[in-house]
Amino acid sequence: MLTPSAQEPTYETMAEAHKASRSRSYQFPPSLSGDDKFARLSTHIESTRSPEYSDILGELKDNNSDDPLAASWHLDPYESDPETAVHYTECYFLHMNDGLYHMFPHGRFSSWLKTYPTKSADDKMLLYSMMALGSVFSDRPDKMAAMRRFSRIARFAINRSQHTISLQLAQSHIIMSLWYYATGSLVGSWDSIGAAGRAVFGLRYNVESGGVVVDQSQMCDYGLHPQALIECRRRTFWIAFVLDRFSSLYSASSTFISSDAALLRLPCREEIYETQQYATVPYFQSFLNHIPASTGDDRSTLSPMAFLIEIMAIWGDVSLHITRLPHIPPEAYNRLTEDFHTTIVQKSNQWMNRLPEYLTFSPINLERSIRQRKVDTFISTHLFYHASLMKLYRYARHQSLRPEILGQYIHRARYHAVEILRISLTFDQYAKKIIPSRHNTETSISQILLLNPFLGYVILSAVDVLSSAGLASQLHECISYIRGALDTVQELGRCWDSSLQLSTILHRRLGLMISCLNERSVFVQKQGFALDGPPLEMKVHAGALHSHPPTTMSEDLFTGSMPRQVLLNALRLDETLISESGIAWIRDP
Repeated sequence: MLTPSAQEPTYETMAEAHKASRSRSYQFPPSLSGDDKFARLSTHIESTRSPEYSDILGELKDNNSDDPLAASWHLDPYESDPETAVHYTECYFLHMNDGLYHMFPHGRFSSWLKTYPTKSADDKMLLYSMMALGSVFSDRPDKMAAMRRFSRIARFAINRSQHTISLQLAQSHIIMSLWYYATGSLVGSWDSIGAAGRAVFGLRYNVESGGVVVDQSQMCDYGLHPQALIECRRRTFWIAFVLDRFSSLYSASSTFISSDAALLRLPCREEIYETQQYATVPYFQSFLNHIPASTGDDRSTLSPMAFLIEIMAIWGDVSLHITRLPHIPPEAYNRLTEDFHTTIVQKSNQWMNRLPEYLTFSPINLERSIRQRKVDTFISTHLFYHASLMKLYRYARHQSLRPEILGQYIHRARYHAVEILRISLTFDQYAKKIIPSRHNTETSISQILLLNPFLGYVILSAVDVLSSAGLASQLHECISYIRGALDTVQELGRCWDSSLQLSTILHRRLGLMISCLNERSVFVQKQGFALDGPPLEMKVHAGALHSHPPTTMSEDLFTGSMPRQVLLNALRLDETLISESGIAWIRDP
């Protein structure tokens, strides 16, 4: 029988887990409370793709060589219209590059854009891709016309460049994957992420190069110093690596880019990259580092992105394990699963212990990251830490677990789900306090502090766990956490069209829970509540992409084949068993 992983703290009851979450080194604001707040829902965004986005995406399907805009690919956008080129590329840098997806040194690239007159066709393809994504965040009234133009040119250029892979092609795929997500095309985003992954492997960016061969008569790409160009290639690979894992949140695939194939160094700190200085950083694979192992000084040069990469590698390992679970034969299940759990917990503990002080979760660090516009990486790092462990404990073959071990898995998964929602709520409250302009103007938090759009799926999974079942006494607080996290998802939907559906799905689940709470004549007689319906993840449709296979979902301890009564009895605070008649059912067909 499976035993709990040794290094993960054990919580025998949800009360203990909840107490532990409150006794951490940071303190969260109090949960939302007050019955009057449950009588209404926040104004919510309709989950329909913008008609203008639909028109633009439809036009891209007809992209061909007869398109009158095709010839524009060979025009330098800066030479054609310097002011427009600078505006839309700056929108890209401000909202994308200078945050989580720091692929280019901002200052040097901007200088190259304005001063280097001879740009290749690949360079222009990249610029039009940047401008297409930048138009999503522009405040200009004619931005949709600009988006239509730039996206068509970028798409045509990418299609024509497929047979000659280059750094610019890989980067254009990455940028357009985010553009597709922003405009509501999950399939387009997923396909572009896959194309970016193939490109970086075709260019062998997964292997640390010995240097850049420089022709004295030519400049390096974007006018970079050779060492900075190596870092640019590294970052291109790592962003494709991270996006590959993000895309598994809404598709049936686990990951395509294997962690074992990443034989290169982690990215250095952004200030080092921006000034094109040299710094020694450790390899991602520890066995490639010289003995003795990397020193603290080596790790002090790591970018915050490096710590996100490390936790996303763990997330990818867990995702692959979940895919394998239904196919493990019974006689090997206990041994393989226990070994895997032990390995993941050890890696997670090591990762947490090696976080630099400025990345640990605390009110001071959260506030600093918001003020410095670095909150995207900060929040993503912590949410995916909890998401990895929540997913690890959420999926198991419950028939193979002893009751006490099953209870520990349930409490641990639920604990990490609460942490995800608590962090989301805390971010929203701090952001509203630090950015008062949101209340004075029509500017939203999302326009000032753009978060990783894929975090909406992490929040959705946490809500799935928390809303699947619980004690009657916990329903009020569950609603508080979900309402707080919903605000974050709604903000994502203001800039990322693909996040709108998540907002609507969460609203419906929240409304059903509130209705259950308000039926006091029935609810006061119940000991617990439970969901009667499919998990929220099954409700997220990605067009041609299939959702998670039924065999995997059946091993979900919270929404799978395990009876809800078993789940509720694992959550109870005393020895009183909860019977079928003691459950208030939340019907969500």
